[in-house]
Amino acid sequence: MSWADDMQKHADYFCKKFDEQEDWFFPDHLEENASYPTAKEDVQRLFADFGRFIDVEVALEGVSEEISLLSKAADDIDQDFCEGVLNDIDLYLENWEGDAADGFRSYLRGQPSIEGALARKRDVVRAAKYAMQAYEKSITSFRDDVLNFVEKAQKGVEAGEVRDAKVMISLASAAVSIGVAAATAGTGVAFIATLAVGDALQTGAAGVNATYLEANSTEQVIGEMGWKGQDILETGRRQMEKVRAGFRAVAESMAGAGMIELSPPRPRLVTDDRFDPGDFHQEDRKPPSRISREDLVQEPKEPDSAPARPAS
Repeated sequence: MSWADDMQKHADYFCKKFDEQEDWFFPDHLEENASYPTAKEDVQRLFADFGRFIDVEVALEGVSEEISLLSKAADDIDQDFCEGVLNDIDLYLENWEGDAADGFRSYLRGQPSIEGALARKRDVVRAAKYAMQAYEKSITSFRDDVLNFVEKAQKGVEAGEVRDAKVMISLASAAVSIGVAAATAGTGVAFIATLAVGDALQTGAAGVNATYLEANSTEQVIGEMGWKGQDILETGRRQMEKVRAGFRAVAESMAGAGMIELSPPRPRLVTDDRFDPGDFHQEDRKPPSRISREDLVQEPKEPDSAPARPAS
């Protein structure tokens, strides 16, 4: 059964309970029932909105996979591992001299460089992971709020049958806690994107902390559910806006100069006519169909070593 189906089932339950009050034939129940002429329509509309807000189970399955992939990507560009690889390259090239050698070493560790690009990529992946975790937290908080609301309302309905029901429903905080973690993850240029995501997740109103439903009867519990439940939707919308701001912060960190830092221009290499970049590939892999030659510079022709001897 889908999330939307579950919501419809809950709506039907409360509407059925509301209708049952008409069969008791007590004046106070009839009067209470008449006080909420749109109760059933309001409840149906509320739970339909809950169902449409997000397909909880499907979304959680997808976001869990994305977080796992981001975690793996972060492990693949671990700082210690990358530093070890760069150090190995330095050793391989220690006897290489000349302008091309200097240019390549600058490409590895200059500004911008491969070293800087790896640090920025770690930052972007980490920031994207925080944003995705905030998205997951927002979904689970919305789900928990709705289910808590249903549980408390059901208890209120049961209590209302013996009169004087008082229901208080606390709403969960979602993205803010993830934002605090991102904002305190580190400092400096290696955390530009991460800190931006942390700020985005903490900025603006978090939503409604709690909603109160005080009622003296089953009719009143159900009659007020339709608009009391709007607090859950509003909190969910605000949390999702924070998540969108978090993902925008990730994208903005890669715009403009940020893209150059992520993908520094390759050094220009002087080659002869026989050089083919397609020859350089792993044995078990075919070279790409299109290989750029824009950074190759044809070897200049050497001038004659001596002037021609004049004819005698």
